[in-house]
Amino acid sequence: MKKIVSMLTALLLCVSFALCASAEASKYGGVAADETVYAEGKDIIIGEIMDLCDGYTCTVVEGLGENEETEPLSITDKTKTKTFINHITDKDGKIICTLQVVVKGMYSPTDRISEITSLNYVRHGSNSSHMSISDDVSGNTAVLRLYYFGKYIGKFNYRIYYNGNIEQS
Repeated sequence: MKKIVSMLTALLLCVSFALCASAEASKYGGVAADETVYAEGKDIIIGEIMDLCDGYTCTVVEGLGENEETEPLSITDKTKTKTFINHITDKDGKIICTLQVVVKGMYSPTDRISEITSLNYVRHGSNSSHMSISDDVSGNTAVLRLYYFGKYIGKFNYRIYYNGNIEQS
């Protein structure tokens, strides 16, 4: 009885092996196993390839944002917006204008980097037309210089830190 069971098992094994070999060849449309097969894939958008070190590279793959604009896909980069409202007065305490400043920035606690991406401001008030402003954005800092009737009256400094805090001084 053992001989019959072992013979049937061997026969079943041979049939299974032959069936698998024929199925593998038809899977690739009759292409031999050592030939190269090319598959057609979908396009991706590559923004930038960066060399890291020791042969490692980083590829920035881009996707579409909420408004269909291209934006890099990254886990560590975060954005932050903070609005400052300043009432500017003269020496007598009379309000010259109200200055609303919106600071937008990008920061990464993981990479320990930060950058101010935009600095927008709006003047309100009856004397606001006499107020002129110059701005300078550089890295994680920005400066607004205030002029009243062409005379320099002061400045506001802005900074974004890598933890996302945006401060005005």
